[in-house]
Amino acid sequence: MARLTTVILLLLSPVCAALDWQQLQLATSQPVRGHFVQHKALPFLTAPMQSSGDYLMVPGLGLKWQQQQPWAQTTLVKGDSVWQQHQQLTLADSAFSDLLSGLLSGDLEKLANHFAITASGELDRWQLQMTPTTAKLIPLFEKIELTGAVHIEQIILTDPSGSNTNITLHNVTVTVPTESERAELR
Repeated sequence: MARLTTVILLLLSPVCAALDWQQLQLATSQPVRGHFVQHKALPFLTAPMQSSGDYLMVPGLGLKWQQQQPWAQTTLVKGDSVWQQHQQLTLADSAFSDLLSGLLSGDLEKLANHFAITASGELDRWQLQMTPTTAKLIPLFEKIELTGAVHIEQIILTDPSGSNTNITLHNVTVTVPTESERAELR
């Protein structure tokens, strides 16, 4: 009887269960915008390269990543295509555009098409570790780590050589894009 009581108490006690990434509700159907700061560590540099700027993610249309420092550069992700300074980049395919838009929109289902995802933490403060499973992403990333609460707050991209790119997202808010912003993403 003592064993049965112990088992029942263990089942009813508040223990910390493993967080399942499918419990997280990050994807938003609403446009969001925010500010980013990016640090890229490279083995041949003594200090990481830093860039910063603003981004706009409009579900169903795309992503505008507007770097302002150290130089101005705009990248647009529209469907399966990626554009930079009004030129289409040849590296674009569905895996890459799914990665970019999935990371910033929090669309974990889209990311799960290309990554094995494990979660830790709690629903209000979580971390995801993603390991690529598709042939096009395996040569690019060893892993991607996401940290956040309501929105994704930090993205750490680790390439196969071990170099990291750390992206911190600030001031993420639901927004209404202007008509000219919508037109850019069409």
